[in-house]
Amino acid sequence: MPPFRSLLAAAFLGAAVVTVNSQTTFNPVEDTTLYSASPLNNAGGDLTLRAGVLGADGLEGLGWSLLKFDLSMIPPGSTINSATAMTWH
Repeated sequence: MPPFRSLLAAAFLGAAVVTVNSQTTFNPVEDTTLYSASPLNNAGGDLTLRAGVLGADGLEGLGWSLLKFDLSMIPPGSTINSATAMTWH
C-alpha cells in the first residue's frame, strides 16, 4: 500500500500518532576541546579531540570535547525517542 494511502487509513481509523522509523547520520560541523589547565584556550584548531584525565600522571588536568551538529533538517515539533553517538580512537 502506498504511504499516502497508509496515512489516510491511519487517519480514518482514528490513529492519533504516526510513527516513522528512520536512521539519519549527522556529522559534526564544529568541534573543540576545553582544558582545565588553560580555561581561556578552546583548542578549536587542534586535529585531535581529548577527554578525561590528561597526561600520564594526570598533571595536565582534565579535557572535555564538544561537538556541534546541524540539526536543521529535523522538523520543528519532532520527537526524538533515541539517539546514539559513536566515536573511535
